[in-house]
Amino acid sequence: MPTIPPAPPLPPISCFIKSNLIDQNNNSKFIANKVEFKVCLWAINDPELQRACFFARTCLDSSPKECSYMKVNPILQTGPTCGLCALSMLYCGYPTADELLQKAIKLKYSNNGEMFSANWLLQLLKDNLSTASVKLPERIRSYIYDGTLDSDFIKEKLRQHCMLLVPYDADKNHSPCMLNGHKAHWTLICGYLIDDSGDFHVFARHGKTKNLGLFSLKNLSDSNSNLTEFAQPEWHPNDIFLLPDGGIDGNLGLKCKSIVVEGLSNEIVKVV
Repeated sequence: MPTIPPAPPLPPISCFIKSNLIDQNNNSKFIANKVEFKVCLWAINDPELQRACFFARTCLDSSPKECSYMKVNPILQTGPTCGLCALSMLYCGYPTADELLQKAIKLKYSNNGEMFSANWLLQLLKDNLSTASVKLPERIRSYIYDGTLDSDFIKEKLRQHCMLLVPYDADKNHSPCMLNGHKAHWTLICGYLIDDSGDFHVFARHGKTKNLGLFSLKNLSDSNSNLTEFAQPEWHPNDIFLLPDGGIDGNLGLKCKSIVVEGLSNEIVKVV
């Protein structure tokens, strides 16, 4: 099983100036996420992008070779609704994650908001294209991609401004990790960045934070490929979760599965 090396340490404190800082028992806290950065100055006109690159420790001192992402409004999830929340973001918030949950329950895809089948999430996506409150382009095409995310195919789709719905194991800081599916989580991939070393990264939106995320495509790919086991969530010890036939590593599950969505009309931010 491939392993992901530990993340490098955060840049030194001199890399940024803390605004409205409170220090209580030596624990620094930010008010309203206001941070003035001394790094990633190439993205100074896009604070959200600058923040994403800073916390991913990517392109701190030099601009990327390529950088493009699609505007997506963040939506925070309630309960284990990460997949439905990511799908709602794709729909600009209409239908809501709760409305999608009611449909998923009726279709016996979910009990509590969980979504352990890429096929089920794709079916919800397609079922709601014609009923979404926000009119989406008729040219939208969506389908399952079964394979390694770190591929020329996926990189080209991202260059063509497609979005991806991707399941992966989420670490405590929401970055991809390798836990055999025990922390399975859905994210919406909305863009990409190629750093000055040629490494490919992807921009991510998901229901656990309002901040734009930036992940290594290789790490996300490895995490997506390691989804083999369901683990009962600690905070839902008595709830029953619906799994597809064959489990999360079966043909209807999550392992090596993602959803490609083509033809969206979101605003595109292209930095370089």
